[in-house]
Amino acid sequence: MKCPMCGENVKPEEGRCPSCGMAVQQEGPTVREAPESQPFGPPPIPPFGGSQAGPRYGGPECGSKQEFYKRFASKQTKSTLTVAGVILYICAAMNLVVGYIPDAAIILVLGLVIHLRGNRPCAVIMLVYSIFSCIVTSLARGTPSGWLLIIAGISAVQGAFALEKEYRAFRGQ
Repeated sequence: MKCPMCGENVKPEEGRCPSCGMAVQQEGPTVREAPESQPFGPPPIPPFGGSQAGPRYGGPECGSKQEFYKRFASKQTKSTLTVAGVILYICAAMNLVVGYIPDAAIILVLGLVIHLRGNRPCAVIMLVYSIFSCIVTSLARGTPSGWLLIIAGISAVQGAFALEKEYRAFRGQ
């Protein structure tokens, strides 16, 4: 008798294949062998876009980066971008209360794009803007300020670049 998994010869009195350990039936219906081109188990379902190219179905037409971010990005990446977004929303609100409306608008728009889309250029712009803003406000006030924006900018850059790395690995690039 042959093992349906690996094809090794199995004695009828043995209950398992000595090579792979698969349970082998002695009498009765035989275990159906899978075709050579298909692995054991249920057929996989492509996540979106219908493509089955590349690792984990990530071909060039597998769907948008936003779809990937919503459905398949790691929890750590999503939480990093969410933390950056929330900090930026708080900074925008503080700037609005103080009366710096243009700064509040810039921070709010960049925060929304970073939080909802994980956009790398916006994350880098936010980091550069936060460093510039910290230097200017620190020189104007004579005390260090604006450090919360820098923390948000660093978090945004980390999250956006991690998202891009995950997305490229998903697509098999």
